[in-house]
Amino acid sequence: MRLQYRFVRNQNILIFKVNTSFIQILPARKVQAMEEEQEAIVVNKEFTEECTVVLTAVADALYVIGGKWKLMIIISIARGNNRFSEIQKKVTGISARVLSNELKELELNSFIVRKVTAGYPVSIEYELAPYSNTLQDVVSSLKEWGIQHRQKIKDDRSSGKSQTIV
Repeated sequence: MRLQYRFVRNQNILIFKVNTSFIQILPARKVQAMEEEQEAIVVNKEFTEECTVVLTAVADALYVIGGKWKLMIIISIARGNNRFSEIQKKVTGISARVLSNELKELELNSFIVRKVTAGYPVSIEYELAPYSNTLQDVVSSLKEWGIQHRQKIKDDRSSGKSQTIV
């Protein structure tokens, strides 16, 4: 709804028209406050639309690389651990079943390529796909933040600043 109004000379009032059948006379400052409120609503709507875009993008990213293991598996493969058993040894705490499922999901999302070499015994190796290079900035930022956070926790514990959540 767009505000329609007309200023009356020599008086501090505006004729304020809400729709074609309803007219109300209001002080000019009240109309100005109403216009500012409408502008704030428009700004808030833009903010919520931008917020929705950001939340959707982050949700999509977390769906693909989220969880406890996916990035650790990608990092392990990037460091030369290409076989299933090597990956399982480097990514401590992951079970064979979970590793198998995570590798399948990473392959489906084009982050890794599974290479099967025929022979006896059959050899299966995993390599990073070119698309996995898009995660370099993410991994680098997480690494830096993790180092910083670990240091902060150590400093807080050593200085007795650790806070207990009740």
